[in-house]
Amino acid sequence: MLNLKICADFLRAHSQHSGAVLRAGHAHELAAAFFGYRSAAACRTEVTYPLSNMRLAEVLFPNIPMMEWRSDTLESLSENVPSSNELAHALAEHLTNQGHYAGKVFIADKLNNAIIDYAEAELAFSITNGEGVSGAIAETNAAFDEMETHQADSYLDSGTLHSSISGTLYGDHDFTSDRAFYGDKIAFSSELTFEQVSGRIGFMNAAHDTTGHVDDSDYFDDQLHETA
Repeated sequence: MLNLKICADFLRAHSQHSGAVLRAGHAHELAAAFFGYRSAAACRTEVTYPLSNMRLAEVLFPNIPMMEWRSDTLESLSENVPSSNELAHALAEHLTNQGHYAGKVFIADKLNNAIIDYAEAELAFSITNGEGVSGAIAETNAAFDEMETHQADSYLDSGTLHSSISGTLYGDHDFTSDRAFYGDKIAFSSELTFEQVSGRIGFMNAAHDTTGHVDDSDYFDDQLHETA
């Protein structure tokens, strides 16, 4: 069963392998930060979303900013301890290899960037082929198979991670057809909700509510409806 000590022991061993000495107390604090907690004590007293639930989670967003902050506040932390990014990748891989976790992991310098990576990797098909943008796609004569997410705004509240994302779907217009060109870009926005499962970083896959419209910002009005 996963607990904080297992993670702290691994961080110490990984640091030692890298030539650094990581104290036991410091390792516990960095492991707790990985899971999104400001202190090891807060992580240990978590009862609603315990680390032992990690096997139930489907997506993991390790908290790099929290690890960076905790590293900066720990007294006498060895200077040659691996970076937060390295420790996070190593610990996430260890959790998977040891059977504590079986889902996807998205690590980035900020949660919003990790969610952008998640959306493009896991939601592109369902957003592009979903009802939320089907009407806009039907207005065009293009096949859409590429999604780019431009921004995300996220917060955790009462057991749900909420994230508002926006971006663009890109398509290819069939200029050999008799249909006029009505655009090959769809601007979309999605409201994502992730159910919290374990720690402050382990969630079920997101449900999303998506809307979209034809983006004709690159075209003049007199050109938009020009027959191909």
